[in-house]
Amino acid sequence: MISSNLIIEFLKKNFEPNLKYVSGGREVTINSIFAPDYKMHMSVNTDTGLWQCFKSGKRGNFIQLVASVEGCTYERARANVIFDSIKSIHEEETPLEPAQKIFYTIDEFKEEFKCLELHHFVDAPETFKYIGDVIFDRKLDRIAFDENKPWFASVEGRYAGRILIPFYADNHIFYFQGRSFLPSMSPKYLNHSAVRASEILYPFDWSQERVVVTEGPVDAATLQDCGVNATAIMGARISKRQARQLREFGGAILLSMDNDEAGKQAMMENFKFITRQGIPSKKVSFLPCPRAKDWNELYQKEDATAIKTAASSGLSELYYRLYTS
Repeated sequence: MISSNLIIEFLKKNFEPNLKYVSGGREVTINSIFAPDYKMHMSVNTDTGLWQCFKSGKRGNFIQLVASVEGCTYERARANVIFDSIKSIHEEETPLEPAQKIFYTIDEFKEEFKCLELHHFVDAPETFKYIGDVIFDRKLDRIAFDENKPWFASVEGRYAGRILIPFYADNHIFYFQGRSFLPSMSPKYLNHSAVRASEILYPFDWSQERVVVTEGPVDAATLQDCGVNATAIMGARISKRQARQLREFGGAILLSMDNDEAGKQAMMENFKFITRQGIPSKKVSFLPCPRAKDWNELYQKEDATAIKTAASSGLSELYYRLYTS
């Protein structure tokens, strides 16, 4: 996900002239940002971004370094790095339009995409009343009506009639999925055009020791509401960039695609793929959703405690093969 050029540019921007290349340029040394230092006791690998501060004893990855330097949360730093990487790779192929933004405040988002917070649709006219009904039927109201990080629905334009599920970094929206809940509306998903869905993961808590990987943000949000750390890949297949982000997470990864034939096949293919991308197989397990096709469907039948219990542990590759045989 992170190119060597991006790492070097960040270091030059923030640490020159107190920056020294060593090991043939594969590392740089800088003054510690964690302790008083004038002898460059901090080392950063220019290929991976991994760093170590010999003055304070701290170490970490590139995104942690960005968060420390810029004084922001890990999630905001990660979003910044992702989009800097995307812009550098696709700059000539698919440049952003001059007016196209990456981060939106809630008010900017509402204006740009012609939408309103979902609570406006609880008593909406019949044309859009189904939007409010969907939220309650799927037990998403506690998430969707959060006044600090609300979900939206659009009443006009390209996304009219769709629920917009925002991805937040701090209090800014950096991506969204426009989802239709009406069988007659096609396609089912319309995503934010500034970046490919395969480039990112639904925001989750990077400080926890495990994360459940689902197909869509509705299932990830459902699990989070039930106290389970979860993310989504916006499809059935994990991309190379998403695999790299999961590798940076470092904790246990529980694969939980939809509990149908396509999802079962995707689970095994994703397992093989991410282990080839450098994630140790011992850190990956399988978490088929019991008694339902997906986690939100199960939540419509059972309570949060049941969901949390069902998502508490996964199956090894061997036991998953036996489970699906």
